[in-house]
Amino acid sequence: MATPKTGRILSVRVSAPLERRLEARARAEKTTESELIRTLLEHGLDQAERESLSTAGERAGHLFGLIDEPGLPQGKDARKHLAKWKPTRRG
Repeated sequence: MATPKTGRILSVRVSAPLERRLEARARAEKTTESELIRTLLEHGLDQAERESLSTAGERAGHLFGLIDEPGLPQGKDARKHLAKWKPTRRG
């Protein structure tokens, strides 16, 4: 990702362990520490914006599902029945 060389200079203090991690990752990705930090900041801000725009249902969507089982009891009895339930792996 090519970033223009113009813009504001931002100075950030990092701990020695974080500095070592940044150096190692920049070497592994064959880029500069500055470019790596710009990329990480951009991705982090993009993700934070996406998460703030989503609803609670969208963020917890992986927790919702449907159990299609004939004879499933209703109400309080369903919890007892589902405690013994084992999901099938289809696919």
